[in-house]
Amino acid sequence: MSRMPGAKVAGVAAMVMSLAACAAIGFTSGQQSAGAGKAFLGLSSVSSASCVTPEPVDCTLPEEAKKSLVFISSTALETPEALKTWKTLVGKLPKPTDRALDAQPLAGLKILLLEDAGILKADFWDKASENHNNPRAMNYEKVKSSSGLNFAPSDVEAWTDGFQHLDGSFSYDNSGADGLGGIGLDDGAFTKVSIFGLCASKEQAKALFELQSKKIHPQVVMKVKDTNPCIKKFEKILYGSSIIFANGGNPDMLGFVLKKFAPQLAELIQKRVQEGTLLYMGRSAGGMVGGSDFALTYEPSPVLTTTLLGKDTTGLALAGKCALRPHIKNHLWDIPSKVYSTATGEKVILAANGEGLFCDQGCCGMTGKTELTDANAVQNAGMSATRLAKAYRQAYRSYEPDR
Repeated sequence: MSRMPGAKVAGVAAMVMSLAACAAIGFTSGQQSAGAGKAFLGLSSVSSASCVTPEPVDCTLPEEAKKSLVFISSTALETPEALKTWKTLVGKLPKPTDRALDAQPLAGLKILLLEDAGILKADFWDKASENHNNPRAMNYEKVKSSSGLNFAPSDVEAWTDGFQHLDGSFSYDNSGADGLGGIGLDDGAFTKVSIFGLCASKEQAKALFELQSKKIHPQVVMKVKDTNPCIKKFEKILYGSSIIFANGGNPDMLGFVLKKFAPQLAELIQKRVQEGTLLYMGRSAGGMVGGSDFALTYEPSPVLTTTLLGKDTTGLALAGKCALRPHIKNHLWDIPSKVYSTATGEKVILAANGEGLFCDQGCCGMTGKTELTDANAVQNAGMSATRLAKAYRQAYRSYEPDR
């Protein structure tokens, strides 16, 4: 088992891995069960008068979130439905004074691309790696030229003995066609930022990469000071932006940055989203951290979960009690998500690529379409989610992941 969930539900992640394996056995035929085509758990069957959308979701939004604009998804705007939903949300943002309202509805928009989820990837730093220079990929040069970085690839190479044990694959450059490119935004609309890259001291950065690469626990305080000039710099970028787009990658890294390293900046993001002046977008890991909890993954190194997060995987909760599980390709996550939802009280959203969850000033729903998931997986498998949840709580009450 390689993953630990949030402190409030300590011990449930072992259940997730075991049940994921169980689900893989029972749901690999490719055949649809009853209820297939609903890509989330807890789908409301009737639209209320205050929330008229084809696939509404009750995320139990608190009163302070009734102005929020949120779009969290597996990818970006791959489907016409997703793009249409996104444009509806954008239309409710305050209009920039220099924006032509009718002729160019997206003109003047500024987007902050938050890249912290990807900075533990080898491709982000290593010029010799396969995808570092891929035009679709995000890398350190793009972030450095846009907003700056406090440490260099040569530092990361030394701290990790040649980029050893960093995350694989690459994060997409969301200013391009895989994100928000080509839909009518201005050429200078994007600012690429890593909060950790902007704010971390060399000692803090070394501690992070040695933890990831060598499992050496930090001997420095892993939190930015309020007096650090980077706080004001980020605030200026954020207040000049209408949209913040948190990229994919490692959800534990992004969660650490927003919840532990720079919580004052996360609070600022939450405040603006709740005011209705900032649209929060998140793809993959960015979508997970924007939700109520990002525990439903087994990919990050356990040392991040235990050492940096203190086993706390609670997210920003910008979509109430809804938690996102992205990249659904088959029935693997149906049963684990159902049991996790029962055990924690969170509403788990299963989203395939091209699909996601939106919250539009108090009304939440799904956008995009898929036929890959089964909202009634536990029932169809002849199992009891409540019984399974109780059993795994008892069995893994004292569970500690390998370090």
